[in-house]
Amino acid sequence: MKHSIVTALDGRFAGWPANNGAWGFDGGKEVLVGFTDGKWVQTEGHNTEEPYTSHLARSVDGGEWANETP
Repeated sequence: MKHSIVTALDGRFAGWPANNGAWGFDGGKEVLVGFTDGKWVQTEGHNTEEPYTSHLARSVDGGEWANETP
């Protein structure tokens, strides 16, 4: 297993894969993880504000990721 950063953009919040889902296929060779993206804002709760967009991060080789918008 290889740990990888899927997305990291200045001024952006990306999170909540538990809410958006994670799936494994072909014995773990392909992985699909959903996450929510929004503007980063310092708050007492989640550090983001609307509008949000949904994205999918997909790896077909166990660690190299491509971001896709559903």
